[in-house]
Amino acid sequence: MKRLLFYSVCSLFLAVNSEATSLKAEIEAEYKTFKGQVIPNLHTQPCKAVQFIEYLRGKSNDKNAFQKISMIMLNGTGVGGISNRPATQDERKIMFQALRQAVDNKAFPNLQELRYESEEIKKHQSVVMRAAEVLGYLKNKPVNFLTDPQEYQRFEHHVKKTELNPNNNQLQLNGRYTQSANLLYIESPTVGVNPLYPGSHFPKAPLLHPYSPTGGDQTQGTNSGAFPSLLVRVKFPMTEYRHHLPPALQEKIRSVPDSDIELFFITQTRPSNAFNIESPLLFRPHYWLSPNGSGWQAPVATDFIKTPLGETLQQEASYYDDIHVHDNVVSPHNYSVEHLLTKGHDLAFWSWVHNPGTNRYALTLHWLLTTEANKDLRELLRKNSSSLRTFADLARLFNQSDRFRKLYHFAF
Repeated sequence: MKRLLFYSVCSLFLAVNSEATSLKAEIEAEYKTFKGQVIPNLHTQPCKAVQFIEYLRGKSNDKNAFQKISMIMLNGTGVGGISNRPATQDERKIMFQALRQAVDNKAFPNLQELRYESEEIKKHQSVVMRAAEVLGYLKNKPVNFLTDPQEYQRFEHHVKKTELNPNNNQLQLNGRYTQSANLLYIESPTVGVNPLYPGSHFPKAPLLHPYSPTGGDQTQGTNSGAFPSLLVRVKFPMTEYRHHLPPALQEKIRSVPDSDIELFFITQTRPSNAFNIESPLLFRPHYWLSPNGSGWQAPVATDFIKTPLGETLQQEASYYDDIHVHDNVVSPHNYSVEHLLTKGHDLAFWSWVHNPGTNRYALTLHWLLTTEANKDLRELLRKNSSSLRTFADLARLFNQSDRFRKLYHFAF
């Protein structure tokens, strides 16, 4: 297990969010006159910056107190930066309690607000965001649950992540890059291509598209557009990635063994005719349920689940409906997700599908991208294709992009 890299916010690096300059000035002014605050019942007193966080927690008359706390904890804003010294246990507990209240008060920033100037700051922010995610999941527990040794141990277990073995996480670059065709995509070797709709290069994984994949009238055999562009199609090793899942998902799949779950990450374009009543965007698990394109029919249960951070669904939903593969097409005209989506935005969400025939499950993190965002991703992949060999490489690429850092990518 990776050591918990939650640094104390004393002094070393400084990363400033330009959109919060007024609050930064307030923090700096308050911290300059802050003389420290002794916190009772501690074996050792925390550093001054953590004492300041505790001081802000008690400022009931300051409507921005928890927003200030989140800025300090993520970036060291106004207190000199983030220290490279790992926090003590007492410091961690104080910061986690403050973070819990910041999350409860909706004062925690979105993914797009994160900035970092070093790998150490990036590690620190990753743990803070992971902790915020877990605290959101545990929102029904009282704030003082962190003072209970067993509960706190459980909490830290959720926050910690396993080290990834790069030898087991190889990517491969398939196809070639052209300006006019969807021939560049990054995939893990175990995903494979479904033979349905020749030319689509659809992976053997759940995805989304209108009744006709190209937006035409499938019943009449017409195609009025292009197949959705799926630039990243990755199958993760479940044994290594279970601990990277959001806590709510870990709880949901707790009784299902790794061998019965296939874990995917799929990026794709949102069709230009989405939100058209006559041609809505439909969920299509068919390509996973019938990986060889053979005839298949059964009612299938699916859950659509929000990501804990970043742009995501408007609401969650559960479906139980018929899935049919016949005559080399997928049908029927069902499983619309239009009412779940935010119009005009890039977004991420999970799908959890059960195959009643094999009693296996597909858990997929979907990215739905606008045409503009997909062009940006294509160019990003094209420029960096020679250096993309592992999942970690892909993670670094996303984290360097202001646009794609807005979307949740759980294992990175």
